[in-house]
Amino acid sequence: MRKSKQTYQQFLEKRHSKHQVSEGLLSKIVEKATGQKTKTRERLIKGENSEVYDIKTDDSQEIVIRICRNEWSDYEAETWAIGKCKELGLPVPRVLFVGEITDGTETVRVSVLEKLPGVSLGEIKSGDKKTLKNIVLQAGEMLSTIHTIKLTKFGGLDKEGNGRFETYREYIEDRLDKVDKFGRSEAKTGISDKLIQKALKIIKANDAVFDEVSQSVLLHNDFSPKHILVANGKITGIIDFETVHGGYPLQEMARWDYYWGEKFPLSWLVEGYKNKELIGDDFDFKIHLFRMIFCLHVSVYYAETGNNPGLDHAKVELVRDLEYFKKARI
Repeated sequence: MRKSKQTYQQFLEKRHSKHQVSEGLLSKIVEKATGQKTKTRERLIKGENSEVYDIKTDDSQEIVIRICRNEWSDYEAETWAIGKCKELGLPVPRVLFVGEITDGTETVRVSVLEKLPGVSLGEIKSGDKKTLKNIVLQAGEMLSTIHTIKLTKFGGLDKEGNGRFETYREYIEDRLDKVDKFGRSEAKTGISDKLIQKALKIIKANDAVFDEVSQSVLLHNDFSPKHILVANGKITGIIDFETVHGGYPLQEMARWDYYWGEKFPLSWLVEGYKNKELIGDDFDFKIHLFRMIFCLHVSVYYAETGNNPGLDHAKVELVRDLEYFKKARI
């Protein structure tokens, strides 16, 4: 059985210890994006996918540099999505530079954004329930605005907002493609194949839901308190669109509930969400179905990257969803 004593922060630190851009290349990135030299810099070890720096330049510009350290983050697709959101008045950062930069030794893919004011909602340690709920209500309204952006295809987007899949079914089946093999790795993951096969059976029995989805909309695809900036009780920024997809609004809500539902109830987010017609019928059933799909999909990623805390959480959430379907006799 896999030993699980690693904290999430330890996982992040181990993951990021493999990468360290040179000081010279970092300075070159700053100059390319701003025309200025670096006054102060701080490396941020918070997310999983990019090497991130908080920079202040000589002329006091505050910027965030992200250096891609995986094959799936797409800063060009993010730039397209940010542009669409900015057109709708959402508080998204200005893109200063996206592209490749080299110092002759290393070539990196880079995104440079203005730093927006505020602190991450996910990092707020205290606060009265009324204040936190009000912020999440704002988030729900902003999420509903993002979902008004209609797309023609599903899945990961290119730099022009085009998805990979013609149908929603193709998209979801692709997300579950590696799950069966993953289920045979219990010693590594701590999640039994029996649980996984139960989940896959339920998904298969209810896959008609996939054919009900004909309209693809823009999904932030990591819409969460950690990517919502707040100051004085107001949302000042929505950040990190690097994994944007075209999909179904309830995917976004299921993901929120999966990670953050205990501290920031999904009911708050839904209350603030304006386009109730996009939510449709059978809300609880669909939330649990899409939570389970997400759980299986992300568990494969966690197993591949050695994220043991993520796998521990996945097992808890998978059991929760299976219990829902057992009680519902679905």
